[in-house]
Amino acid sequence: MSNDPTLPSLDELTQLPTGIGKKIYRRSLQEPRALMFVIGILTVAINGFGMARLRNDVEAVIEQHEAEGHDVDSAKLERSIRSIQLINGGFVALGIVFIALGLAINSYPVPTTLLALVLFLGGIAISAIVDPTTIAQGGLFKIIATVGLAEAIRSAVSYRRLELRQNAKQIAEAGQSPPTPIQ
Repeated sequence: MSNDPTLPSLDELTQLPTGIGKKIYRRSLQEPRALMFVIGILTVAINGFGMARLRNDVEAVIEQHEAEGHDVDSAKLERSIRSIQLINGGFVALGIVFIALGLAINSYPVPTTLLALVLFLGGIAISAIVDPTTIAQGGLFKIIATVGLAEAIRSAVSYRRLELRQNAKQIAEAGQSPPTPIQ
């Protein structure tokens, strides 16, 4: 049952001809889809940019340290660079997954929205473990995205309930008995 005042109730939608109710609810998946695209594109862009700039930023810091007379352990430095590139590359891949989830939301609304929320929160947790200062970075966006993804789950569940009701209605109208659930 949806609490969205702009959407008719499931009971009202099941009274509509088949397909019309689904189209109405499918529109409610457009915002979650856009949110997944935004999260994915931002994640790819920010981490891709970080990967591209990493070597230049590190070289600038090395020059500064050497100018101050400090020794730089190049082996440790290379390991650190590789680790950071690996983390950034993992987040670029995660961004691509978000884009793919946005593409798949109409076909699999509940699993994609659940997976998107879990991956988003997991990405925040991993970032916080690697660098605790990231918790506060982009805090407003993180809150908005988390609430948006939670609402997306609600919309997806409502859409799935509508599908099930309309399928049951079609079966009843055809005079067939509905399939029994597997136990």
